[in-house]
Amino acid sequence: DGRSETMRRMCWAFVVFTAVVFAVSTAMSQTWKGLLDRAEAYRNAQKPDSAIVLARLALHEVEASRGASDTATGKVLESLGGYLSLKYRYAQAESAWTRALSIYLSTFGEKSIRTVAVMYNLSVCYFDDARYVDAEQLCTRALRIKEELTPGDGLRIAAMLNFLADVHSVQARYGKAELLYKRAIA
Repeated sequence: DGRSETMRRMCWAFVVFTAVVFAVSTAMSQTWKGLLDRAEAYRNAQKPDSAIVLARLALHEVEASRGASDTATGKVLESLGGYLSLKYRYAQAESAWTRALSIYLSTFGEKSIRTVAVMYNLSVCYFDDARYVDAEQLCTRALRIKEELTPGDGLRIAAMLNFLADVHSVQARYGKAELLYKRAIA
């Protein structure tokens, strides 16, 4: 019968189309991951300019394949912010980390290790840009959440306490800085 033959062909065409779409999306997904892996290799080889170029390409790929608000986009933005900060491009790093933070907050909420990591990186960026009040506020928030989420992570908490002490010290708040330094080494 002609109708059933047409129906079989349409079903077959749909299966082929679905397979092609899946293959293309998988290939695009691998493309951004590969670019980000290569960017990290360049960063490790002390070549941050090359890492930045590759991370920007990865960002373009991941936004095209997964969307601007996907957590994979947040991951690429997080890495890009790190590479940019190595080159003292704080305004660009801040922009990347702010976008990553927005994605993570909307996806994971405030109480997530990934969110806390971006908060901390952003606070360091603020510090490096001499925005000490912003650095203090964001680091304090990140530290509070980090202590709540992973109280046994002494080394990372100590690093955050030490950084927060540096923020107070540079603002000539030596009493607060001293207390934080003591907490960091306790």
